[in-house]
Amino acid sequence: MFIILVIYFAFIFVWLLGVASAAYHVYKYRLPGDHSIMAFWIFLGVSVLALLAITYVVSGADWEAIS
Repeated sequence: MFIILVIYFAFIFVWLLGVASAAYHVYKYRLPGDHSIMAFWIFLGVSVLALLAITYVVSGADWEAIS
């Protein structure tokens, strides 16, 4: 179970790096009239939903076995 939590927190860390990288590139390379900001918000929304889904699956684990 400990391995699952390590993988989960590693996923959150990589997700945060991806969001930060995407935000940096969107704001650095966007052009006037570019819709990349909308694409960034869609990406952020979908990735948050994926994170919530993974959190739901992990929270279904047997937490008493961890402690």
